[in-house]
Amino acid sequence: MLGPVPASIDGACVPVCFIGKGEIAREGGQCDTSISGGMQDYSFTGSESSLREMKTSASPMQLSESMARASTSSKTPTPEMALHPASSSVAAALRDDPFYGSITADFAGDDVARHEALKRYFAYSIEEGTRIGRTVGLPDSKLGIAVWMLPQRPDIQQREARNKLEFLRGTLGQHGVANYQRMVEFMKAHVENMIAPNAWYLSIVALAPEAQGRGLGRELLRPTLEEADAANVDCYLETFTPRALRFYEGLGFVCRAEIAEPTARANYIIMSRPFRERAEAITPLPVRGLQRRGCQSDPA
Repeated sequence: MLGPVPASIDGACVPVCFIGKGEIAREGGQCDTSISGGMQDYSFTGSESSLREMKTSASPMQLSESMARASTSSKTPTPEMALHPASSSVAAALRDDPFYGSITADFAGDDVARHEALKRYFAYSIEEGTRIGRTVGLPDSKLGIAVWMLPQRPDIQQREARNKLEFLRGTLGQHGVANYQRMVEFMKAHVENMIAPNAWYLSIVALAPEAQGRGLGRELLRPTLEEADAANVDCYLETFTPRALRFYEGLGFVCRAEIAEPTARANYIIMSRPFRERAEAITPLPVRGLQRRGCQSDPA
């Protein structure tokens, strides 16, 4: 899920650290500029076969299949985990998002406990992106981050699903875990009808309030979008934030559908970004409704 983005993008270029499967490529808080990225230099760590595997593997949305079948009746303690410096900023930026409100339903009325649960959730998501996706941060790592999930082999999907369910049981309450499973399954079913199975998923992008409006959101997304273009794969995202649409459209995303999500009791929007060679081939699904350029509402 995604977070708020700057209301206006000033186009400023700032260094970012591009993190893949493995250790964060950073020394003394500075980016390792080992790979050129056009106007900007980025660093990247990952397995040598990752791109080849990504182009032939299944959708990351299938990660939820094992979780949807698992029971949420028990709560398994999870070990203490190191929190990424951006976790608190992401939790603050996304506190009002309907998705994250639903998964922290057990902490309603306790803002401190809710913030702590979200911090742990986002720290886990960032680590998950480091293992099986892409994570892009800023030189001041606490200010914001972008997390991508990439397709994986079925055995990796099943392992990640089991691990995440165990983590969620130890971090969220019973209602929050159940809400998470219902929402992910609901959204997955819609994505499968319109998104290529090898597409890369933008899971999280968020900036601390004091970092917004400076062009940092665009810089967080630029390196992975360029890599996806080079790999000839589509990208997609889901957002409950309509005001973010113009920002994503400026990066080449197209609105595919607006859907009423019953658990969160809010509408969310699916957007996709075709790789450049076939960008003109993408059109909205033929469904009724939303009065916005290129975006339709779900008939259900």
